[in-house]
Amino acid sequence: MNVKQKIGFSLLFLTYALSGQAQSTPDGLSFVGLSHDQWSIYATQSGQLKTLPSLSEPRTPSFHTKSQRYAYIV
Repeated sequence: MNVKQKIGFSLLFLTYALSGQAQSTPDGLSFVGLSHDQWSIYATQSGQLKTLPSLSEPRTPSFHTKSQRYAYIV
């Protein structure tokens, strides 16, 4: 096997292995996504994906577990 084949096999195996492990999304998972030409912060709360209110064009969201608050850079 050459390097490309090894990398391809590893990614395929990893994808297969992880797909069987995920039962739900963890609370606090967050990311920035584009929807209707507007950037928003999306986060999971109680197993549901929600859009969080933000001022404008949020960047780099961060979640503080104890206070249950999100912070982001504008």
